[in-house]
Amino acid sequence: MDTCAELTLRLVRAGQEALNPVSSMLDWDFFPEQQHATWSQAREILTQATKPLIVAPLLESGSVAIWSLSALQPEHRAALESEFANQCQYFNEKLAALALEDADHVATPDGTFTLTVAQLRQWAAQYAIHVGIGMTASPVAHRGRILIRPPGGGKPVGWIDRPTNECCS
Repeated sequence: MDTCAELTLRLVRAGQEALNPVSSMLDWDFFPEQQHATWSQAREILTQATKPLIVAPLLESGSVAIWSLSALQPEHRAALESEFANQCQYFNEKLAALALEDADHVATPDGTFTLTVAQLRQWAAQYAIHVGIGMTASPVAHRGRILIRPPGGGKPVGWIDRPTNECCS
């Protein structure tokens, strides 16, 4: 499985559902080709796409537009290459501040998918998603957490930790 493509799908879906429009999380529609895909087919579409790749989540959950930088006119490509460089710099600085090394791990907001820091660095060089993405520390040693900001701002999606003194009944 291509972890970078899987991470992309998970981040897109988390961003699309940040304001609670729940979906089945099964199917995808890719534009501008208007190609319908299952989750595994969507992962393969992203895996096979020429990188670096711009991924734009659309309003409807599961709808996404993708463009390869190589398909853009040179003047537009330069601006987006700068965006990729800024994204890589952000993650490099954040990972250093969190003292995370390439063999350490980061987890998605749902807490069900992890990848190595090295894989996250690879992802940052290959994918730009138009969703507010950040990073924070985890209570687990050698692990970071990817944050998704909902449209318009607000608390990050996912990562609700229970206080240690909270009793469960």
